Amino acid sequence: MSAAPVVEEPEVALTKWAIIRAADSGHYHFIGMKSSGIGRFSTRIIAFSLSTMTGRTQSGRIYRLQGDPDYENTRLRDCVARRWDLNREDVQVVSPTEAALAMSVFGHA
Repeated sequence: MSAAPVVEEPEVALTKWAIIRAADSGHYHFIGMKSSGIGRFSTRIIAFSLSTMTGRTQSGRIYRLQGDPDYENTRLRDCVARRWDLNREDVQVVSPTEAALAMSVFGHA
């Protein structure tokens, strides 16, 4: 099942989240669970605010990270690796600080 169009779902809150970086492209992405319990991974993150834990992706969707990160969410990481035809080790979990330093600040870009 694919995500709803951005115009229908302009913002998504994620729990049990992580920020990942694909080793082949170097792009950062959000992964996590929506309140409905459905797993989600985003298009490439283009702006991220560490102070609000909010980011905008290439699709234009806004993601809000809620609660504590889940750095061990292997099921979602495996799903991402399969979708991108990568080895699991090629999908690296990174800290929010690393992601924030790698791109423009959300709200100021």
